[in-house]
Amino acid sequence: MPHTIPWEVPATLAGAVALTVTVIRLTKALHQLAASRQRDGSQSRDQWRRLLRTVIVTIYLGLTPVFFWSMFKTVSDLVKPSFTDGGAWTVPVATEGCFALLYLLGLYLLLANKPSRWLRYAPYPFAGGSLFLNVYAAHGSITGIVGHGMITLAFFVPILAGENAISSLAVSEEFVALAAELADARRYALDLVRDEKGPFWRWYVPSLLRRQILRSRQPAAVVAAVKAGLEDGGAVMWEPAVERWVIDGLTRKARMAADVKDATKAIALRADQSPPRSQAPSRTPSPDSQDDRQVTVTRTVTESVTGRTKALQILTANPDLTEAEVAEQAGVSPSTVTRAKRTLRSGEVPLALVSQRPS
Repeated sequence: MPHTIPWEVPATLAGAVALTVTVIRLTKALHQLAASRQRDGSQSRDQWRRLLRTVIVTIYLGLTPVFFWSMFKTVSDLVKPSFTDGGAWTVPVATEGCFALLYLLGLYLLLANKPSRWLRYAPYPFAGGSLFLNVYAAHGSITGIVGHGMITLAFFVPILAGENAISSLAVSEEFVALAAELADARRYALDLVRDEKGPFWRWYVPSLLRRQILRSRQPAAVVAAVKAGLEDGGAVMWEPAVERWVIDGLTRKARMAADVKDATKAIALRADQSPPRSQAPSRTPSPDSQDDRQVTVTRTVTESVTGRTKALQILTANPDLTEAEVAEQAGVSPSTVTRAKRTLRSGEVPLALVSQRPS
């Protein structure tokens, strides 16, 4: 028995198309009305925005259950032979339910300003699985494939578009304007490298500049120039900065190689000019300094011997004197007197020295 599409499918599809066209025309009309009433201030625009949000939410809540019921019936009938115990209904519920759960969780993190990149793409496998099951249910019928595919897309695409709309509404107008200007600066840089390197510029441009252009990672100087252009001047302010960015990116490798070569030469030159410490010439003392040092040593030795001799003479003449008295009379230190006493006790004092009188 050939597979037949119920009349509800084309009717729902036609209703979705009609509602989409209506919403688009209503949005344009509201935009024109808001532009014509700029003198009324922001209050009038806020009223129309609230009305538009109400219309969008009403249409979505009215159509989504219809799409879900159609998908539910289609998938349930398709997988029913594989679920003999009557659990075929769990397949569409699990598919759409997990998609909604992951989507709402990602939306919650987005509203909390903590978006998760992994969670943003997590619902897509469930949407892809649901699309495959609904399209497979057509059993090769072209009209059935288109009908089931459109119903599935009508269910999932508005949900994903809602996330994108919320992300756009979460940013300020200044951020949107800055992003638009940065996109223009990126396109200008792209035109410059294409003009310089040709249509296959990706193969001839340094990797750093290529990644900066393709990933929209402009240098800080370009971003600052774009911000200045937003305040006054426009593209006249940031075009020179973009040109300098491209020129520096194309010549950075050559300039860096030249800088490294110059620095290496400078290091080698300093190494040649400064001899090692071990080979540094030693200073030869002058004859005058040698004579002065010899005289100083001789004077010190003579004074030491003279003081000790006086101490020996005084101790020989007056052995009952204390060390302090002998040191005071001889003009020497107590340690010299102690050594003189030790010399007397050892008996090594010359007779000529003992026979002299202290002066």
